[in-house]
Amino acid sequence: MKRLMEALTNRTDTLEPNKGLEPTTIPGLHLARQALASPGIGSSGTLGEERDTMTKLFHTLFITALLMQSTIFSGEKHERRISVSGSAVEEVVPDTFEFSVTVEFVRPTLEAAVKQHHETVSKILTNLKTNDVPEKDMQTSRQTFRKHYKRVRADGGWQSIHDGFEATSTLRVTLRDLSKYSPIVKYVVKQDGCSIGYSSFSFSGRKGLEEKLLKKAFLNAKSRATTLVSANNDKLGDLISVRMGYYADDYGGDDDDDDSGTYTVSPGMISISMSVRVVFEIQ
Repeated sequence: MKRLMEALTNRTDTLEPNKGLEPTTIPGLHLARQALASPGIGSSGTLGEERDTMTKLFHTLFITALLMQSTIFSGEKHERRISVSGSAVEEVVPDTFEFSVTVEFVRPTLEAAVKQHHETVSKILTNLKTNDVPEKDMQTSRQTFRKHYKRVRADGGWQSIHDGFEATSTLRVTLRDLSKYSPIVKYVVKQDGCSIGYSSFSFSGRKGLEEKLLKKAFLNAKSRATTLVSANNDKLGDLISVRMGYYADDYGGDDDDDDSGTYTVSPGMISISMSVRVVFEIQ
């Protein structure tokens, strides 16, 4: 126990000042020394007294360590920063239309399903070529030929029963002449076994526009940060970090029902936006 007291005494005597912090200002250190000098540490006493004194010493040293750490940290220089967001938005007229077509047939035999499927796909491709859609803007994917099952309730539960064969595929089409998308879509939805999956208007010059909006979003964020710090008579410092945000598409359309039960979608304006979050130092 004498060694413990000597080690603690030597540690506090040789403690180097940390950012203006003197050893004598560490709260609770004198309590630890008093605990070390208490009866039972290096002196005569009962075993119970020594155990109680050791418990008190442990608690005192633990609290002292926490207080010392808090005191040292409070002496560090506080970095002043400001985090703001900026955005830029521009509306454009769409110049392309993308959509997918699902062709699906279920027939009693595989040969019948495949035959009907191929005939319908060929009719759609022929219609697209007639409307001057280049082959690079037509893509066939996800062809599936397999047994088909339907679920029926039987014996108080559900069972899967083989009822034929399925032939399925998906066509992805990009139209760059928007004057032709309405007649093409109408033709497709009139075909048996065909349905339109997703459809979306887009803007071919999107990449260049996004770069332009990204710069505007950053300048918007910097301007907001400058306004805020100047209100406190401070100056904007160096840029610390930038995090790019996201863009979102909003396109409008009108559903116009006709006598055949099909519809026409009218393109609206596409809203393309970019956003950033920046962090600056405050001088």
